[in-house]
Amino acid sequence: MTRLPESLKADNFSAVRTCISKHYGERFDGAEIREMNGGGFSYGLLVIDPTTSDPFFLKLSKPGSSGKEGFDPHSATYYMQFLAEHGVPTPKTLSTQDGTLVGDVTAHTDLEGYNVIMMEACVGRSTPYPVKDRDPHYFKYSEGVARTIGQMHAAQTEASFDTTAHPVQTNPLSFQATKEEILKGFGFTGEEDLETLRSELTDPTSETSKYVATTMERLRAHAGNTTRSENRDILMTYADQIKSGLIAQSIDRLIVLQEASRTFGSLPVGICHGDANPSNFLVDDTGKITVIDYDEMFVGPLLWDLTEAVLYGFEITPKEGKVECHPDVVEATLASYGTQRKLSDEELTALPHMVGARGMAYFGRRLANSPLPVCMTSDTVDPKTLNEPMVPPHMMTMPLGYVEQSEMVRSACEAHQKSTHRLSSDVALDISAA
Repeated sequence: MTRLPESLKADNFSAVRTCISKHYGERFDGAEIREMNGGGFSYGLLVIDPTTSDPFFLKLSKPGSSGKEGFDPHSATYYMQFLAEHGVPTPKTLSTQDGTLVGDVTAHTDLEGYNVIMMEACVGRSTPYPVKDRDPHYFKYSEGVARTIGQMHAAQTEASFDTTAHPVQTNPLSFQATKEEILKGFGFTGEEDLETLRSELTDPTSETSKYVATTMERLRAHAGNTTRSENRDILMTYADQIKSGLIAQSIDRLIVLQEASRTFGSLPVGICHGDANPSNFLVDDTGKITVIDYDEMFVGPLLWDLTEAVLYGFEITPKEGKVECHPDVVEATLASYGTQRKLSDEELTALPHMVGARGMAYFGRRLANSPLPVCMTSDTVDPKTLNEPMVPPHMMTMPLGYVEQSEMVRSACEAHQKSTHRLSSDVALDISAA
């Protein structure tokens, strides 16, 4: 976790207190301030109202430093207000003394260019029950998350959010980026043509096949040089997985997703939360869910948020070669989302592929950012690198797991589609009978 810069914590948060007074008046003078979580471009502070003892969340955001073109803390905050006006449970943001929702202090050098956003603190927790236990209370929570995502999307059909006044980054999703990360994770350049690569892997005399054979030898040799037993097991397992066809299987999956991804551009588009995992949906003791953290919001296929919920919220994550998921969980997710916004036939067809694409992107990123590519391409590896944390062995089965996962989601989508059409027919019959 990234910690708040020491300069902002100096003298009991003196610079922060000055900024709060400037934008919110004397209300928080003498308030207790505690550091909370932080990321690469934003930080959180808990501020206790000295008069009422009510907790508030002060967010410090620096525009542009996230590396995302078009991200603006102002936009995220005004979008939260837009959703709140349409019944979506989001934190209430306090207006500054000049009537804005964001205290713009980019010129205030004492606060190092951060904007300040004060909002009511949310009481609640995320993922209150372990997924693996399949606790009925967790199912209820999962359905609530899907329903809330549907609410967020449905709000956009009732009114338009002004993206001209409040710019939002455009769709950052890219199959090309996923392909490059996975290929680089296997030690390739990332620019190779998938069909050509797959063909070469079937020819034992090709340079690609020779490279794969050499790779297995390197991994086993490096396993003997690491002093970390966990890494030794990972390197040996990785070599065995490659011998069993891991690279060819991954490329096969990429070829399928490459074709499917061409249809994503025609799906219904809107503002996505962008990070719809359970940690951003807080549930209190009454069961009320509040959505937080809109820093990843973007304009793109609305289906992306539902994909995130399926992957993270319902733990359809392969472990040791198996997919931990039940079709009824996915069906319940689709049904709950559908109470707020109806999914089109095109979206139901695309969802299994988008789930697979999202999962493969996660696999590729973990693989590319690990020491494994270096171990595959180099005969000599720095001992320090050999002892760094590596990708767990079960991640090597993920490409196969995502095939099973996509099929499971496909079955759920087909069941939902039939159910929706049947309900539509029933309604039509009732109307004609009347």
